[in-house]
Order: sequence, then structure tokens, then C-alpha cells
Amino acid sequence: MTAAVIAGYVWNDMPYGISYMRPLDDYDIIRFYLMFLTIEKFGLTMSDINRVTKNPKYSIKFGNVDIFLPLINDYTLEPEEVKIELSKTKLLS
Repeated sequence: MTAAVIAGYVWNDMPYGISYMRPLDDYDIIRFYLMFLTIEKFGLTMSDINRVTKNPKYSIKFGNVDIFLPLINDYTLEPEEVKIELSKTKLLS
């Protein structure tokens, strides 16, 4: 996961930000997983992605924290879809 984040800094021409990067936590892993699920479901490629933000309308509860679902361009998953996918993983263990 750390390598993916560092690659993101470099990809966005911001390698100077790496030295200020905070340690990754479980919530970061869930956010990345949700991004990958969204990319996979809608068949997006890296060149298709123009904007990634949080979807203020949709969130799921992870532990005691609300995790907003990603909005990639205008694509987002429904909370119920996410819960089904998460139940197939060890992320909820």
C-alpha cells in the first residue's frame, strides 16, 4: 500500500510530498480497495480517470468511522454493493 501511495505522489509530479506523508492505516487500505472496486466495476483505465473525490451522498461504517465512497469522474458504487464485496474479504475480520 505504501508503494502505491508513493507512486501516486510521483505520478502527480509531487515527490516532495512524500517526506510529509503520514503512516498508512486500515482506513487508507479500505479507501484504496473501494477505488479499485469502482475502477473494476466500471471498466475504467488510468487514462480514463480525471477526478477522484469522496461521494458526499454515500458512506459505509468501518469500525466506528464513516468512510465515504469514492466518486471517480461521475462513477460510484452503491453502499449495498460495497457491503457485499467487503463481506467476501478479510477486511471485516
